[in-house]
This record gives sequence, C-alpha cells and structure tokens, in this order.
Amino acid sequence: MPKAPVRYNAVRLEPEETVLFRIDDGSRISLPIFREVGSSKELVCCDLCALFISLTHTRHTSYLQNHRGQDQCNREATRLRRETINQETAASFRALFTEPAQMDAPGVYYVFYISRILIKYYYFPL
Repeated sequence: MPKAPVRYNAVRLEPEETVLFRIDDGSRISLPIFREVGSSKELVCCDLCALFISLTHTRHTSYLQNHRGQDQCNREATRLRRETINQETAASFRALFTEPAQMDAPGVYYVFYISRILIKYYYFPL
C-alpha cells in the first residue's frame, strides 16, 4: 500500500527567495521557497501535483527530482485535474441554469456532456 503524502502547512518566505530546478528536458524553472509553519523546514511546491516537497539542508532539489513524475505525483496531479474539471463543470452548469431569462421561459433544455464537461446546450421554447 502506498504511503500517503505528507501535507504541510507552509507560507512563502519573505523576502521571496527562489531555487532553480532543472526539469528532464534540460530547461530550468524558478520555484519559490516556502517554510513550514512552526518549524524551519524549507519546502518547494511541485509544479505537477502541487504537493510541498522538502529541500535538503543545502537547498538542493534532489527530493523534488525523485518525486516529480513518479506514481504518487501522477496520482495527485490526476486528482487535482479532476477537481478542477468538476469545479469548472459545476460553475458552468450553475451559470447556465441560473440566468433569470432562461428560468422564466417555459421550454425544453438539452444539455450535452462529454466526460462531465459541458459541451453545448440548446433551448427550445414551447
């Protein structure tokens, strides 16, 4: 059974400090450094799954390099994408059916979804 990811309560360092991280294709990205509340542990946020990963005591990103793209990271990234899609779908659905002109008009509504994503809707007045 996989180990559950550690959830940190972290705040961004002031003044803002960053660390460079080299991704697999050779390009570099600058990641802000966070500090765990109540301790001095320094963290960075994974750009794929948004989990906090600790830095080494010399601020090296080796833990992030080991984490990024692994099973746990992919599962969290997938969960995060699903949450985003669900929130967008719910927001578009609420916007679609809470407009006063549509709610007052008698008629038939046809709503088409593909994988819970709103594609198109049609209104046919009676």
